[in-house]
Amino acid sequence: MNLPHALALTLVDGLAPSVTRWAEDQQRRILREGAPLGPRELEFAGSLGIVHADEVRVLRVERIPLPVPAFFADLAAKCGLPVFAPGGMALGRGIYLLHGQEWSLPHELVHVEQYGRMGGIGAFMRTYLLQCLTDGYANAELEREARLRSDG
Repeated sequence: MNLPHALALTLVDGLAPSVTRWAEDQQRRILREGAPLGPRELEFAGSLGIVHADEVRVLRVERIPLPVPAFFADLAAKCGLPVFAPGGMALGRGIYLLHGQEWSLPHELVHVEQYGRMGGIGAFMRTYLLQCLTDGYANAELEREARLRSDG
């Protein structure tokens, strides 16, 4: 999106608390309903340095929920704002994965490692939102790192 840093910081200050609460709620759902990682995924998670990778859960869904109502996402898209439809989404130790998008699991596992390294959902969300608003989703440092580490 490439907003000026001061404006992006103001937006993040307003958005981060509610997005964090939403992400924590979604993580609880995924941990309750999701499946554990398979042997290959556990090995990859271990290579990333994910502590207690056996606690990570994956919930395969038809549609990944977003932290805003669908009509807001539709309105944003009509106004030209970037709205994405992810194949996967890591929320703490839980991962949503669209059916047929298993190839994105390594990328999401990198995000799980980032959540842990950064101290949890709140810290990750604040940084992630700020990066996406100032640098754009594709150029956000956390996204670039996830692409780089999951491609190897």
